[in-house]
Amino acid sequence: MQLSVIIPVYNCARYIDRCIESVLTQSFREIEVILVDDGSTDNSGDICEEWAKKDNRIKVIHQANGGLSAARNTGIRHSTSPYITFVDADDEIAEETLLPNMDLLSKNTYIDLLEYPIDVHYGAPDFYSIQFNTTIVKDNIFRNWINTGGYRHCYACNKIYKKELHNNIEFPSGESFEDAAICPELIKSSGAVCYSEYGRYRYYSNGEGITRKYTFANQEPLFRHNCSLLSYSIKKEYKESITQLWIVCLNLLIDLRRCGNTDKRYIQSATSYISANRPSIWSLHKSGLSLKDKVKFITSAVLGTALLTSLFTKNRPL
Repeated sequence: MQLSVIIPVYNCARYIDRCIESVLTQSFREIEVILVDDGSTDNSGDICEEWAKKDNRIKVIHQANGGLSAARNTGIRHSTSPYITFVDADDEIAEETLLPNMDLLSKNTYIDLLEYPIDVHYGAPDFYSIQFNTTIVKDNIFRNWINTGGYRHCYACNKIYKKELHNNIEFPSGESFEDAAICPELIKSSGAVCYSEYGRYRYYSNGEGITRKYTFANQEPLFRHNCSLLSYSIKKEYKESITQLWIVCLNLLIDLRRCGNTDKRYIQSATSYISANRPSIWSLHKSGLSLKDKVKFITSAVLGTALLTSLFTKNRPL
């Protein structure tokens, strides 16, 4: 089975050699590497062409700058393999990541999506790892994903997909946290999902990345996508996950208020939504929330969501 490795490239000349080398040195050789140069203004595009001269498995596509989503979508359209995966140009994959996971997929061809371990903010003080025990989920896939907190690691990059999953699902262009928008839809479309213990994706902390730019415009999509998951869970009566999702949305609302350029009307509407959908205080009993989040929950119930969020920010209550 062949795998297409799609690498969006934009002004990452400092990192891209490390990334490409980590892919080409994998013991799994049946790959095509698609480098999508998304209008780089440094010499990233030239570096891509040099790599293509060294290895005939590499295909380079140059396009006008359209953002990460557009680059990924271009890579999908140009891929020729039944399976695809994404690696960001400032990240890398550890040795022996692709072979054991592609072996899993070859032995279980009904699996549509495979997720493997990831080191988040690798090399930074806030570094942490997400691990899995190898498990294949065939029933109640989305509910299982919600209940196990899959929405907390909606990364596009530590996953291998059947290409056909993306036939009608594209990354939304021009928006940050595009992974959080598309991942739930891919899970919903999957007939079987595998959580693999093998391999490792190394997601480096890059202070220049868009999700590290703390503005209302950049952070709002993450809040919106998680609120959609909360609404869906309420509609489907996924009682196991509602309290956890609600506190995630509350914390993201607090983050939004901390941005210096907030949309006050939006914040008012968002605050009303969070307040109206707060679970019963009795749900804390089996919620698994941290003590800090339990205090926030109770404070919201007693003082109201608007006052609570104002206490955690420098802004005045709206």
